[in-house]
Amino acid sequence: MTEFLTFDRYKELKGTLNEIDFTQYELLARMKINELTNNRLLNLEDDDPLWEKIEMLTFMIIRQRLLGDLDGKDYQSESAGNRSITHLSKDGRVDALVKQFLPDYFSGGIISVGILRT
Repeated sequence: MTEFLTFDRYKELKGTLNEIDFTQYELLARMKINELTNNRLLNLEDDDPLWEKIEMLTFMIIRQRLLGDLDGKDYQSESAGNRSITHLSKDGRVDALVKQFLPDYFSGGIISVGILRT
């Protein structure tokens, strides 16, 4: 499977990004999910039911913009008139979602290596 979430499915789920921005966010989400699962999802068959979870996981990462903004202008706080908003850190949120959705595949980005003794 090339994409974890297609643009058509994203729109069905009421996504609001245009196709160009969606494509970029989907790629970032897919790369992060693959990193956190050590690319083990690439071995799944196209009809594996796990793809439904992966699709929803990808949607949530994109919708919540957990990997930052495409323009690189991520911020922790903003002001509009008399109103000031401070955003909570998104660090670790993707890791937690991947661990929740794919506990058997989550590796935390750490590759375990065995030592062979001869």
